[in-house]
Amino acid sequence: MDYVSRSDLDIGRFFNRCVFVDRYDRYADSFHQLALLQRTLTFDERFLDPQFVSATETPFREIRRAPPHAYCHRWPRPRMSVFSGSYEAYLDQLESTLEQVLLRMHPGRQYLMAHSSGSDSRILSGTMARLRRQGKMSFDNVLFHCWCTHEADSFRKIMAANGWTNISVLDDSGPDVYNVGRTDLPCEGWNPYTYQIDFWGTHDPSRHVLLSGAQETYSVPYEKWLHARSFFNTRGESIHRLATVFEDVLFPFLSYPMLALTMAMPAQWKNLPDPRIGRDKVRSDLVARLGLIDIPVQKAAYRFNVSPARRRTMLVAYETSRFRRRYGIVLDEKDLFANWNGWNSCLWSFAVTEYEVLRQAV
Repeated sequence: MDYVSRSDLDIGRFFNRCVFVDRYDRYADSFHQLALLQRTLTFDERFLDPQFVSATETPFREIRRAPPHAYCHRWPRPRMSVFSGSYEAYLDQLESTLEQVLLRMHPGRQYLMAHSSGSDSRILSGTMARLRRQGKMSFDNVLFHCWCTHEADSFRKIMAANGWTNISVLDDSGPDVYNVGRTDLPCEGWNPYTYQIDFWGTHDPSRHVLLSGAQETYSVPYEKWLHARSFFNTRGESIHRLATVFEDVLFPFLSYPMLALTMAMPAQWKNLPDPRIGRDKVRSDLVARLGLIDIPVQKAAYRFNVSPARRRTMLVAYETSRFRRRYGIVLDEKDLFANWNGWNSCLWSFAVTEYEVLRQAV
């Protein structure tokens, strides 16, 4: 079965699972902007419980995560046809579909690819390298950027294996290098302050189209993937924010042709453990086909290096906030800076960058 139609190959169209809706059926990919439209806002006190987890609720009862069928006519449906060919044929189609999406990149625009040492980055840059060797596109307008020095050694080996020389590595040794903990940038709900992360270093994002992976449908069940916070919130990769910072964004794995195919994967192939690089078998096999399987994956370890001055500013902002006075929650300072993706990080972000700013409506 062919899961790709020619009309689907507009790479400007992809699935955005970060969309919110209010009681008046108004939709927005910015939680904060939608909150500004509300006459009243009611804080959902269940979020004060560190154990509370929800896929669709937001900290304000007037706003919810929107179901994809309500705003996207081509949303990836969970009961779509299952791929019926062989395993090797499935890998072939994954490769050819990704190639078709990448070949529609605009040669006159500058791209910055957020590249790690993981499998998704290898699949993207390795596929581009293969297309270049075949003479189909040079991709000379792509800057491959590693935004975590802990992964830099493997990143450089991947680049060398592909023959890429247009590369950069973020120097995260200085203070406040990722510029998190600001009070002026809304964190879009109950998200950690890493939502604010500036990972592009000295490069001007407004002059680049961001090229990024953000794909877990190879291994995560649809229902869990749809509203998962990973990638779009915990590591600062919100589509809404990045689309406002960069000239444009491109997520090849979220293009409808790729989503249709990855979600059509038979259950028996999904999330099979593979020891080679510590990823699922499907992605590991794709990496192996690209000749990049022998380079080890280095786990991301971000050094946010929040300066003493920034820490003081963050703590004062919370202690003097209306949220602190109203609910009396004592912020765990140690956890706030040690567990950057934890509950205290989300608490600080919401209290300081959302609740405080929306004082007129709350």
